[in-house]
Amino acid sequence: MNTFFGTLKTKGIKLGALCALVFLVSIAGVSAADLSCNYVGQLVYNNAFYCNETLDASALKPLGTACSNGFECLDGSCLDGTCSVGYKREIKARESILQDIVNLLKGEVPAGYKTMNATAPAIFTASEMGLAANSMIDSIKITATKESGASITYDDLGSSKPVEAGVTSEPPGKIYHYISLATYKDISNDISSAEINFKIPKSWFELNNADKEKIKAYRWSSQWAELVTSKTGETADYVSYTATSPGFSIFAISADASQTAVTGQPTCSDGIQNQGETRVDCGGPCNACPAICGNEAIDSGENCESCSLDVSCPAPQICKYRQCINKPFPFWIIIVIAGAAVIIFFFSFKAVKNSGKAKKRDIERLSSAIEYAASSLKSGMPEKDVKDSLSKAGWNAKQISIAMKEAKKKLKK
Repeated sequence: MNTFFGTLKTKGIKLGALCALVFLVSIAGVSAADLSCNYVGQLVYNNAFYCNETLDASALKPLGTACSNGFECLDGSCLDGTCSVGYKREIKARESILQDIVNLLKGEVPAGYKTMNATAPAIFTASEMGLAANSMIDSIKITATKESGASITYDDLGSSKPVEAGVTSEPPGKIYHYISLATYKDISNDISSAEINFKIPKSWFELNNADKEKIKAYRWSSQWAELVTSKTGETADYVSYTATSPGFSIFAISADASQTAVTGQPTCSDGIQNQGETRVDCGGPCNACPAICGNEAIDSGENCESCSLDVSCPAPQICKYRQCINKPFPFWIIIVIAGAAVIIFFFSFKAVKNSGKAKKRDIERLSSAIEYAASSLKSGMPEKDVKDSLSKAGWNAKQISIAMKEAKKKLKK
């Protein structure tokens, strides 16, 4: 019995030591989480570095640089090998294109779908593309080199450089708008030409001191390529133009400065950061600047979750629910230790209980040997002779030991 409890005690000590070791290692890992690389992609050193494949801290990459994984980029996204915050919108657009292809295979063509060839171009009007009458695009005419079909999607990207779409530079001139044009499937090898007919409000030229005779369209393909652009008409409110492109992508419409532009007096459209502006032609006395992640300023709507580049949490805080909070205590460690203690207690109790039952069964089986030993010892027979008699009767040494011990207890009562 003492041997059993000694073994049980030794096992309990070993298990307790193991649990303590796990606890200490866990605590050490948590306290050092901000100072060392534990897994690939972990953000360390105030979220300014990431852990690479060799578990070395490397500086996070800015937008527009090459990448192979999202954890390399400042905003956590890598699209087509480039760090870009626009991956969600791009993925959504691709999913839409994929759905259009599925519908086409099922015999359900996407809205606005048209066929075309070299002799019969397809003209997509603003209404057929689901655009309002006062939208920038009036129509798009596509001439194909062979029998083909397409539908066009249009997205107005505003007047700020769309870094989320992978654009890394601005074309010359004063930017009117950036736009995105895409087809539900890639038809770049089928296109002979694409004429984009668009219009610009006259009020914009007046407000920006821009020359309506010098409008240019550019197409993005790793860099800006100028398109053949010409003025086609003019109304009381708009000036119309056409640009010829070899395909679809991101486009920019810009204008040269007007020869009659007023000089000397600072304005909110002179392309110069002056008169208390926080950036060129915005902020201060001008309209509020648009939020730009990465300009080292906390713009409206930016937080540690949406723009970790401008809003970072001081160590040891972490970003959660769009705000910096203290790192929570690892309560799972307490749960693990408590669970281990319950398991040890359960198995210890079960072992003791089973041991008691086994001993009771052994005594019951040895009742005849115990009675013989008790009566023999009571009559004065030497203990050695009693053991020899039990051995000759077929009892083993362990059984004889138990019988003698129980017989002596019985005689003492």
